[in-house]
Amino acid sequence: MIPLQYNFTTRYPGIVRTLITPCAVSASWDPLEEKPEPVAVRYQCLWDTGATISAVTERMVTDLGLPTEALIPIQHAGGVSVDVPQHYVNLLLPNNVVMIGRPVAQLPLTNYDVLVGMDIISQGDFAVSNLNGRTTFTFRIPSVEEFDFVGDLDASKDSQRNDPSAGTHKD
Repeated sequence: MIPLQYNFTTRYPGIVRTLITPCAVSASWDPLEEKPEPVAVRYQCLWDTGATISAVTERMVTDLGLPTEALIPIQHAGGVSVDVPQHYVNLLLPNNVVMIGRPVAQLPLTNYDVLVGMDIISQGDFAVSNLNGRTTFTFRIPSVEEFDFVGDLDASKDSQRNDPSAGTHKD
């Protein structure tokens, strides 16, 4: 039986250095509780495999009226920042998966208000391709397959060795 999957693919017209998608964010809310659902606001988010935790801007925190839940240290390329505000949010990804009650750090991001880090990316399968000069980015939850380019190449070579017509040209 194939597990229920939530997938999305974003295709860019050229090669990109940043993977940006729309998302929606609300104050943390459990749909199983009998409380009114908070308003979700749409933002642009950057997907960053170098970030261990997802992050949001002060502007977004203000927009949503998020309370600070804790002050945490954040290690980054420039060193360590201490007493970084941490908030909890619900994050709606492009594949309509709602990540409920996710901790996010409040950081001074530029050009986008949400950073999706490895705390979310590691929940599924994530792949980027740059075939024909165009970036394609795809993500799914849950993880259902291991990607192994070396194994794929080895299997292809084995297949060609066992196929007598492999490597021959037909007009």
